[in-house]
Amino acid sequence: MTFRPMPILSLLSIAGLAVLLWLGSWQMARYQFKQSLPDQVPVSQFVNVTGQATSLPEQYVYTTHNGEALWRVFVPVAGCLTAEGAQEDCDRPLFVDVALLSTLRPEDVDFEPADVNLTDAPFIVVDNLSRTMLSASDAPEKSQWHVANAVTMAESLNRDRSELALLLEPKLIDIVREKPDGSFDETSIENPFANPARLDDMPPARHLGYALTWFGLAATLIGVYLAFHISTGRLRFRSKTTS
Repeated sequence: MTFRPMPILSLLSIAGLAVLLWLGSWQMARYQFKQSLPDQVPVSQFVNVTGQATSLPEQYVYTTHNGEALWRVFVPVAGCLTAEGAQEDCDRPLFVDVALLSTLRPEDVDFEPADVNLTDAPFIVVDNLSRTMLSASDAPEKSQWHVANAVTMAESLNRDRSELALLLEPKLIDIVREKPDGSFDETSIENPFANPARLDDMPPARHLGYALTWFGLAATLIGVYLAFHISTGRLRFRSKTTS
């Protein structure tokens, strides 16, 4: 067999193949992650919180849900949390999500969170997220973030032990929408940010379908690459014989 690869085409094909395999692997990872999630958050994951809101400004984290632009309104809390079978933990900054504000710019809405009541329901501790190359720029001076990360928010507020900061989500939460007259309409929903299994409407099977699509395109790219080299005589499976 003889093979004389075309340099530019080979480089472009390798780059394209890497992207397609990455996309397929990412979709497969999302499929496996969602398949492993329970439909309901186990009771053992809930924590109880005692304490009170501080005078520090609310922190807004941008997100979308069901196609609607929302800001998660986190209130800094000075208090303690208690998990099942664990000792009370009072030595870390806490940020409690109190509402989902429906707007593109929270500074344009005259919304003030009501007094934070920590005793009505237990909370879920949710993971701090990390920035990616696709994350929009944060605006710490406006207390506006595009990545939900309690450590980053605590550092911007100069909180002690900021590296231990946690985000807390209630099981139920209100979506707050401003009416034309300036008043607010509040709709209580099951908080999607407290349960990763309900965070979006895309079922696991669709992620699997996307993964197979990307892997299929990768296989097609390899086939086209080989076929082109065969058609131009740069790839031969038998040595050329002479008489």
